[in-house]
Amino acid sequence: EIFTSGTGDPFYSKPMRNFLETIDTQKFPKLRSIIIHTNGILWTPKVWEKMYRIHPMVTQCEISIDAATESTYKKIRVNGKWDTLLENLKYINTLPYLELINLSFVAQNDNYKEMEKFITLMSSIFTNKRYKIIFYKIADWGVMSEKEFLEKKVWDPNHKNYADFQLEADKLKNYKNLVYNFH
Repeated sequence: EIFTSGTGDPFYSKPMRNFLETIDTQKFPKLRSIIIHTNGILWTPKVWEKMYRIHPMVTQCEISIDAATESTYKKIRVNGKWDTLLENLKYINTLPYLELINLSFVAQNDNYKEMEKFITLMSSIFTNKRYKIIFYKIADWGVMSEKEFLEKKVWDPNHKNYADFQLEADKLKNYKNLVYNFH
């Protein structure tokens, strides 16, 4: 099994993209599964067709989105292309081999009020696929200043918006097919 890491998009990374386009399955006879972890922006029909060798092996994926509206998406994903993302998600919904789509949302101060809306949006797109929504709390990977991280980690009881976040997080209990790590 190969899991294309969430630390770099496999459709953007030239070495990974080349590997996925040119893999010789005869050289890897025990390889049964490739799990794609992507932000979805480059998962287009044109790119996917170049990876035809791996199609039967990609039965699940994780798509990291982190927003339910264009304005929030553009705030969180600098230079984000919301319309392109939605178009690609609809395309991904049609792929025959995909059995499970994990849709991830990293909750932070900039987007936590969209968690329930995210569930609604994803269920309207993934109408003929099994999917699971995963809410993560933002983590400090050393790319933000300490001040920025303190402002974003709305799940912290010391955060100024924590009580409001708890109200939003409590709404998630009403839905199936989702996981979250806010404890």
